[in-house]
Amino acid sequence: MRRIFTLLGITILIVGASPPGFTYASENKIEKKINQIQKDKDKTKTTTEEKQDELQKNQSEQMTIETQIKRLDEDITQASEEIENKQDEIKDNKDAIATLKLEVNKVEERIEERNTLLKGRVRSIYQKGGSIQYIDVLLGAENFGNLVQRFVTLSTIAEHDKTIIEEHEADLKLLEQQKKEMQRMSKLLENQLVALEEAKDALNSKIEEKNRLMNSLQEQEEQISNEITDLREIESNLNAQEDALRLELKKQQEREAAARKKAEEEATRERAEKEAAKEDVEKEVEEEQPKTMQKPVSNATSNSGENNDNSSNENHSPQKEGSTNDEKTAEALVKKSESGFMMPTAGRLTSTIGERWNKFHAGIDIAKSGIVPVVASAAGTVSRSYYSTSYGNVVFITHYINGQQYTTVYAHMRDRTVSTGQSVSQGQQVGNQGNTGNSFGQHLHFELHKGAWNSSKSNAVNPLSYIN
Repeated sequence: MRRIFTLLGITILIVGASPPGFTYASENKIEKKINQIQKDKDKTKTTTEEKQDELQKNQSEQMTIETQIKRLDEDITQASEEIENKQDEIKDNKDAIATLKLEVNKVEERIEERNTLLKGRVRSIYQKGGSIQYIDVLLGAENFGNLVQRFVTLSTIAEHDKTIIEEHEADLKLLEQQKKEMQRMSKLLENQLVALEEAKDALNSKIEEKNRLMNSLQEQEEQISNEITDLREIESNLNAQEDALRLELKKQQEREAAARKKAEEEATRERAEKEAAKEDVEKEVEEEQPKTMQKPVSNATSNSGENNDNSSNENHSPQKEGSTNDEKTAEALVKKSESGFMMPTAGRLTSTIGERWNKFHAGIDIAKSGIVPVVASAAGTVSRSYYSTSYGNVVFITHYINGQQYTTVYAHMRDRTVSTGQSVSQGQQVGNQGNTGNSFGQHLHFELHKGAWNSSKSNAVNPLSYIN
């Protein structure tokens, strides 16, 4: 009989050592989430390194273009100086051309005077009926002295006429040369000036092209830098979510350890009760043995064993069943309170999840004027609490509810009243409605993600479908 009771007590102890419904599934799910986040972190790190390589290449190209632009600037400066020098030469040449024009005018005046003189001479000869014969002039001399004087005069006239004609021809030739030289100089200078201006325009065009390329590279640099910043922010969020999940894993392990401890204590208590009941039965049997000496001992023992079993069932089975029902009721209440999300703030719903301004609006907007508190929609761990250029003052909270990870985001807040790594209860204040970051007017932007938050917002779900 003792052997039977001992085996029964051991069996009860072993069964009671494990909590009802105990499983490692939730712990494994958290570990899988952590592994997935680590993979996402590795992918994000690789992408960040690729972007940094692109950024270095972009900056190297900018340095090369800056060197080329500097060289072009030097060429433009030199061309500008040459143009200024040519303009000075053109000014000097214009002055020289003006002087040459004056000389041309004088030559033209001399030619005009000679033309007048020669025209008069021709007119005189024509009026006198032909050319003057030198012999008539000589024969008309009154004496020898007059003859010599007439001869000298005729020679002088002839020489003068010859000189006039020669000078006239020379001036005409000079005039033609000077005009040609003027035209040549003017044309040459104009061509040089046009060539320099064209060269300067070509350099300016190259400068503009280089500047356009530089602007494009600078825009690309800014875009790459923003992408790197976003990737680093994503990496920070992943790190924060990993920390939050590890904290949740620790809490889960602590809850499971507490459940095991409670189960062990319950099993110990039940074993003690069984042992006490067994001792009472044995004592009762021993006391009744003298009264039943006429009956076989084996029958008494058997009956007492049956009575003991019945007594055990009557005394302990209802109590155990009641304990199980209490645990189920408590568990149901906990699940009911943790499975639902509450509205995080008061106000008017101004925007819902979906397409907005050709972009995906990943949450809902709730607005109200004044100082409006924002509270945690469900219990969890603050994975991040910081200022973002887009979200403004923002808080990320990681929840692990009924084996499922959720992430809530509270953005554009005036301030933040919780810090990273802090555990929060449902309804605990995390900040106040505000207008920080990329925001237009005071409100709360609230997101709910079934799983981890990511930059593409692929896990975003409609919060209104989850809020009780």
